[in-house]
Amino acid sequence: MKKINFLLAMALVALVLLQTANAQVTVTGSTGANATYARLALAFTAINGTAQTGNNIVITITASTNESALAVLNAGAWTTLKIYPTITGLTITGNLPSPLIDLNGADNVTIDGRVNSTGATKDLIITNTNTSATANTSTIRFYNDASTNTVKYCTLKGSTTHTAGGVLFFSSGTTMGNNNNTIDNNNIITCRKALTNFPSKQHNLTNSNIDRQNILNNHFALSQIQEYIGLPGMIFEGEYSFTKEMVANFFEIDISTIDRYLTKYEEELKHNGYILTKGKQLKDLKLQFDHLIDKASKTRQLGLFNFRALLNLSMYLSKVKKPGI
Repeated sequence: MKKINFLLAMALVALVLLQTANAQVTVTGSTGANATYARLALAFTAINGTAQTGNNIVITITASTNESALAVLNAGAWTTLKIYPTITGLTITGNLPSPLIDLNGADNVTIDGRVNSTGATKDLIITNTNTSATANTSTIRFYNDASTNTVKYCTLKGSTTHTAGGVLFFSSGTTMGNNNNTIDNNNIITCRKALTNFPSKQHNLTNSNIDRQNILNNHFALSQIQEYIGLPGMIFEGEYSFTKEMVANFFEIDISTIDRYLTKYEEELKHNGYILTKGKQLKDLKLQFDHLIDKASKTRQLGLFNFRALLNLSMYLSKVKKPGI
């Protein structure tokens, strides 16, 4: 149990540090703003600072962001401006007594919550957790004739108590109004009554699939944790791999416990890198690591964890209390 908790603590610390230190927003197709940024607000500021006439701008969200200031996108002469995540389980979050994202006269903007703007899964979560009764507090505000914009396939959450605000807030215009905006295939949620469930000192960041994937999708953090721990394994097909026996020895649990979790959470563990080797793949594994695999010659299929799947398993194991703990 100590090893499990230590591993999770390392993952959570690395996630927090990396989310504040590393770039999570990438801009391409612009004039003068192509770069990586720590927050969406910084990317918008860079785009606002230069004429963008005729550009097709793409803003990709590569990791979750915590917006400490209003993200304002002003009117621009771009042809299109698209925003979408590159991996699943990402959030754009802030606690602001104002809009979180403010389309201030901006036109032809698409916020698409699907990974790489394809498929039909609502992946991106955009949340303003602020509960103030301050006018204009919202998650996304359309303002000053913001027109022909689209928000689709997102989960949108807001917590304001003011009538002049909301999750999506269509505010005042200047001449034509905020027209021809499309809100399509979103989950729109008011969160006022659920605020006590937001992260606090007692919040477990591995309770939900979204929370787990926020950690597991941070590949740089995982590599740093793995290097620090130095868990011995087999380098197979370009990455460290671990048999069930190795995992059981590390966590000091029975293999039957691992089998039970594999049965219950097979889909998620496979998504994060657990595989069953057989056929030629297993033959290649035996040729390289026969001395490390018990009864290898009799094995017709063999399960392997990569480090990501091993950490995923530890998130479930951490919820189990041993007698006397």
